[in-house]
Amino acid sequence: MKSKSVARIVIGWAVCMLVMVWPEGSVSGEPIYLDEEATSDLEWSRAKLHAEKSVTILNTEGEGVIRRIWLTTNGPSQQKGKSSGSMIGSLKLRLFWDGSETPAVEAPVCDFFNQPFGPQAVNNVFCMSDGKLETCCLYLPMPFKKSARIEVHNNGKKACVLWYEYCVVKKKLPANVLYLHAQLNTTEVKDIASPVPVLREVRGRGRYLGTHFSVEVPNVTEDWLWYRSKINFWIDQEGKDSQPSPVYYALDDFIGSGWWNVEKDRQPFEFPYFGRHHISHKENDTELSVAFYRYFIQDPLWFKKDISIFLTTRKAPCSWRTLSYYYLDTP
Repeated sequence: MKSKSVARIVIGWAVCMLVMVWPEGSVSGEPIYLDEEATSDLEWSRAKLHAEKSVTILNTEGEGVIRRIWLTTNGPSQQKGKSSGSMIGSLKLRLFWDGSETPAVEAPVCDFFNQPFGPQAVNNVFCMSDGKLETCCLYLPMPFKKSARIEVHNNGKKACVLWYEYCVVKKKLPANVLYLHAQLNTTEVKDIASPVPVLREVRGRGRYLGTHFSVEVPNVTEDWLWYRSKINFWIDQEGKDSQPSPVYYALDDFIGSGWWNVEKDRQPFEFPYFGRHHISHKENDTELSVAFYRYFIQDPLWFKKDISIFLTTRKAPCSWRTLSYYYLDTP
């Protein structure tokens, strides 16, 4: 009887996780059990990526959805027992929709795949990586109506080999489909009154999906005052006297955690929709680096005209880096 009870608990947990991660109409875009009028294009290949040059890994016409992107490079190759360093950190990703000459996404690979401090293990609803072998994997629906193109650019001084895989589902899409965009912001804070952009103003109709945050604090205090930063959302505001809404008064609350100032043993943690997956802070060292994220999937944030997000920090100086995902009605 005990084994049957354990089995029921395990099965129940698995079903709950499946419903949570693959809810109808959210991450997957539709129930996974429907027989669709669609075709799949799954390709695994490699390409030589020369120094300071770009390579196109996907160029397709028609309408459909990119379901998955996976990338890796030479990896942490060994030469006479010593690592030759990371190549994935020097790559930039560009995504173009429907023939647009302006990329909807232009961001370093590591930031886009939620590894802002370089290759590391990641495990959430969108991004996955074992970290050790410099892999990047993303499950985030990227629809297009006419065409899609993906470029990878090598910012480094050395050539590398890029291995990649993508899955494209070709299918008829609804007329009101939205396009994936991403925005990268980097800010050096010297004055605590200076706002830090999380998402600079975006105009149009769409949906905010979430943000990858990373911060470097050179002189951190034990109570982590840096995280008590107010984050303001400006969504479809009217007039000069409009007030931000929602407003969060601490970043731990914003991502779905809490009470970081009283933690005795600060460790990384990861969940499907939020996490603090990177902490680098040695004992008796005043320098700190932290990466964390929040995705709005079950709790969508829509905008009809415009959206912008800023935070104000209580700690200076520090260095902020944010990568925000959002869907927009234009490519």
